[in-house]
Amino acid sequence: MKVQSFWTNTVKKIMLILAVITITLGSGQLNNVRASVLQPDTEVTAKTQYGDVIGKRDRYGIAIFKGIPFAKQPVGNLRWKAPQSPEYHSEPIKAFEFGKTSIQPVDTSPYMAASTLPQGEECLTLNIWTRDIQAQNKPVMVFIHGGSYLGGGSGDPYYDLEQFARRADVVMVSINYRVNTLGFLNLEEFGGSEYADSANLGMLDQVQALKWVRENIAGFGGNPNNVTIFGESCGAGSVSVLMGMPSAQGLFQKVIAESGSAGLINRDPEHSKQVARDFIKLTGAKTMDDLLALSPDQIREYQTKFAEMNVSSEQYCFPLVDGRNIPVDPFISIKNGLDSGVKLLIGSNQDEINYWKIYMGDSFYKGAVDGFGKATYKAAGLDLDKHKIEIDRYYKLKNSLNPKEKHPDVNLVNDLGFRMPAIKMAEFQAQYNDAYMYYFKWKSPVRGMGSSHAMELPFVFHNLNVQDDNWLGRQPLPEGLADNMQDAWIAFAATGNPSIPQAPVWKKYDPNGDRATMAIDDKKWELVSDPGRQERLVLDPLYDIYE
Repeated sequence: MKVQSFWTNTVKKIMLILAVITITLGSGQLNNVRASVLQPDTEVTAKTQYGDVIGKRDRYGIAIFKGIPFAKQPVGNLRWKAPQSPEYHSEPIKAFEFGKTSIQPVDTSPYMAASTLPQGEECLTLNIWTRDIQAQNKPVMVFIHGGSYLGGGSGDPYYDLEQFARRADVVMVSINYRVNTLGFLNLEEFGGSEYADSANLGMLDQVQALKWVRENIAGFGGNPNNVTIFGESCGAGSVSVLMGMPSAQGLFQKVIAESGSAGLINRDPEHSKQVARDFIKLTGAKTMDDLLALSPDQIREYQTKFAEMNVSSEQYCFPLVDGRNIPVDPFISIKNGLDSGVKLLIGSNQDEINYWKIYMGDSFYKGAVDGFGKATYKAAGLDLDKHKIEIDRYYKLKNSLNPKEKHPDVNLVNDLGFRMPAIKMAEFQAQYNDAYMYYFKWKSPVRGMGSSHAMELPFVFHNLNVQDDNWLGRQPLPEGLADNMQDAWIAFAATGNPSIPQAPVWKKYDPNGDRATMAIDDKKWELVSDPGRQERLVLDPLYDIYE
């Protein structure tokens, strides 16, 4: 039996290596050949059901289409309404520039640069990177940006998908969606049934974008039946919530969730109504017509003031379990197998909460728990008062994953806000399909940042020219780590298995077995059995809400 197992595993690994080599063929010499025979900025035309779009080839031979509308733009009477299919355009659209970023407060912190780009309500656009629009059935990867559902956009330089297209023969897509009070404000009480969808417009925008991809991506060389959606932070929350939305079923086959889960959602309709009341009071509006009359600049101004009023919480514009578009808690939907046909890759970073030091400064250690932490626990439906025994036991542990962190509350936020929800999603989905877990450990050279939230993004996107004194520092980032992470993400999209030749075979996550988790660092990748086991066992009773 041992000999048979050895040869079985060897054959599987050889087949996997061949699959990865096949999908990445051309990332080196072939790419250089393409670059030598193609002129930069040559135009290329693709056909869609809504008319032709014109993109440009860059000097590497990648065809890039930016700012393609995937819906009617939600302006005028369509503000705070569900997205509609785009209209046919007889004249080709020149897709040369990113579409406008959704209306939001300007934020110059790391990976929120899209907020500094041109903003507008005409934001429902997507972007595509592909080598050959004449090809067929290439894997498709659709990225959904983060930003706490309050901001962000696909034009952020961190989210440039060209390196994916250069390293592998995949079709890459990124999308915009409505954020903040234009995307997640529950106006049904104020505006009536006509605005019954308003609490989840950003999610419905994402569904509409994925429908556009299904209808049109073959015209860019992609396979509409091999779509991977991936995101980070609330982008990971988005891809997780999409797994629990009936209207999104069948639009994707694989999910990658980085530092976010189905726990990033509002389960309290009354809370969402109160948020709307507070925002409407701030604007002084007496009727829906008053709200519709606000200019985009006025909305941004009110959003900025509203953020200052809610400075201790980022959860006031989370998607809502509304019984309509999100019928039940997505965790329950996933546990019950709503998206049983989907393969899942999910994980978190060692020091997630450290990212908020950029915002909180000296008040971080208080704010991490009293502000962000408590709001996150409430949004996740966790009742810490009910589980004081477990929390006390947790505080007495010598944390096995992060023993150098002297503040147990910080480790608690990392676990309850990110790691434990990821584990629960992997547990639930593993009942029906392949699930894989990772734990990102590479630490920033900036003192105090560690492996903070979003720290994996430059490596996943292979965009290493990041220069930031407060987050990543100014020394060169390890290119080998970027190679491996991007290759693993591509392998998962192409084959459903994230294993790569440069690392140990990535075993599936088995809740009834060894709970294999890939520990990711620049020095080596290590497959670990049930990392943080003692913390997981202590905190697991808090999730009896899903029993």
